[in-house]
Amino acid sequence: IMKKYLILFSLFFWGWSSAQTDLYVGPNSYVYSNDVVLYVEDAIQLEEPTSYIYLRGDAQLIQNNDVKNQDIGQLSIYQESTTEIYEYNYWCSPVGVGIDGILNANVPFDVTNVYDPADEFDASNVLSTPFPFTTANDATLTERSSRWIYKMQEAEGYNGWVHVGQTGNVPAGYGFTMKGVPTPPPPGTPNNTIDLRGRPNNGTMTIAVNYDGTDNEPLSEPNNQVSTLTGNPYPSAIDLKLFFVNSINNQNNLDGNIYFWEQQAVGSHNLQAYEGGYALYTPGNLGDLFDNGSYAVGVFQTYNGDAGGNGDNNGLSPDFATNSQRRYAAVGQGFLVNSDVGGSGGNGELLNSMRLFFPEDSSPMGTGSVFRNPEEELPEVIAMSHNGLDYMDIINNPTIIPEVRIHTKINDLYFRESLIAFREGTDLSYNKFTDARTGSLLNSDAYMRADDHNVIIKSIAYDLESRIPFCLQADGDNIPFNIKVFSVTDVDDIEVFVYDNITDSYTDIRNGEFNIALSEGEYCNRFEITFLNQDTLNNDEIALNDFMVFQDNNLSQLSILNPNGLDINEVQLIDVNGKVIFKANILEIKNEYHFSTKSLSVGVYLATVSFTDRKGLSKKIIVNN
Repeated sequence: IMKKYLILFSLFFWGWSSAQTDLYVGPNSYVYSNDVVLYVEDAIQLEEPTSYIYLRGDAQLIQNNDVKNQDIGQLSIYQESTTEIYEYNYWCSPVGVGIDGILNANVPFDVTNVYDPADEFDASNVLSTPFPFTTANDATLTERSSRWIYKMQEAEGYNGWVHVGQTGNVPAGYGFTMKGVPTPPPPGTPNNTIDLRGRPNNGTMTIAVNYDGTDNEPLSEPNNQVSTLTGNPYPSAIDLKLFFVNSINNQNNLDGNIYFWEQQAVGSHNLQAYEGGYALYTPGNLGDLFDNGSYAVGVFQTYNGDAGGNGDNNGLSPDFATNSQRRYAAVGQGFLVNSDVGGSGGNGELLNSMRLFFPEDSSPMGTGSVFRNPEEELPEVIAMSHNGLDYMDIINNPTIIPEVRIHTKINDLYFRESLIAFREGTDLSYNKFTDARTGSLLNSDAYMRADDHNVIIKSIAYDLESRIPFCLQADGDNIPFNIKVFSVTDVDDIEVFVYDNITDSYTDIRNGEFNIALSEGEYCNRFEITFLNQDTLNNDEIALNDFMVFQDNNLSQLSILNPNGLDINEVQLIDVNGKVIFKANILEIKNEYHFSTKSLSVGVYLATVSFTDRKGLSKKIIVNN
């Protein structure tokens, strides 16, 4: 006779709904938890193959102490794949293969941990059978494909992916890729639910992210770094802000960002046909737990009729839509981390102190691991952590980070999102944890520049005079770029412009868009994102009465007249590709300056003059020697 222990609380107050300290489940016995947290102080022993813990609905397991579980019984928890047969999900298993006689250890995952529920819609169902796998490219309605199960551990580029298949395994704390199953014809429903069964992971898990100083794939990204596929390895949610806050190793050895794979349906296994990229999460100010961080979606293909992308009416990924939602990783969620920029990397780690309990949004428009809105007509859910954080306070009173999201349509094929976050204590230089470097660049792309870093999330203190370098990269001739503001949050009255150094013009991209076609090359000195239109300002420092910059083609020289003796710091000439072709440091004040242009080709150039005590100016000139 199967003995059962039911944990069926439908309402609980602040604090923990707790089982016993050291949970032992004997032969022919099980613990069943539905929609609540199962809290265990120390280790769990699942004595025999007939010893089970069933987590159903939104139930999750939290363990407090850094101890490892033991024996051969199984914890069972459901999770959904969001893709069909051609698209990858990144996973990190909360369980491993239980082995009798191996005590107190997290154990590796393999395909024998993947089960097919008899009825995933019935919360009382505890029956599942091992999910069959095929080695064929395409999964079927009844079989998943092991052909696409890979892992990546401190490697880079395409060749860094190692096949796992049906015979390999994935150590606890590391992630893996897997594709989904096809959608059956009506009235059938997709079989996207899998039952992950095995020994539950707990405690500290170390992940290697060591870079040996050799860029083994210089044509692939990341450059001079390595990547490791990891994720949430627990049968509970984790707080990705605490992934950095609670671990000095992660702060020092990793680059400060988390990379989520997002892929659109393409109907092909061909690598060249994949349409997707990495969305980025950066945790924000590590000293402010109410700062939820920032999140920018991956490259997406087209807008739908509602001006949305990826089939969503917000132009965002179907998985998550806001910063706070990406902060909390669901059970089974996989993601990439990179070694620190310019360093040797080292070991990262996952800790119990990063864990918390909260349910996933399972509504038809659900977005994954999301706290439910208390205004919805759903049972109130209390998010809890055993690390002392008041998550309800964090949810209800977050630090407000005003944001501007810019979408660049590239070559009429796809969109790149750039996010500007107004965060106190940040500036135009690269700031680890508040800025996010591009996960990978496309042949034609758009990104911001901070120091020598290409970023898609840039945090700056709120200053309307800020000017952010904005780069466009074209891989052929006449590549069109269309730039516009997609959304503005908590800073409604701000204006946003693209400034073009060559044409000396400002284009309002809040109420319109900037359109340009470029020849092959990278344009990083030509464009800026600004919040003021200098052409409309009545500013004597810009007008600079009596100060003149002009091209004298009769004498083949650039001339500057400075009758008021302004203190000039530097003079530059920039060509139409944004390349600085001439630069002169001015060491003394004169009334006139002349610079030869005899060696320059006929064309349009931008002359820029900077001063030691006032704003600079620029002027378009035409050289026709």
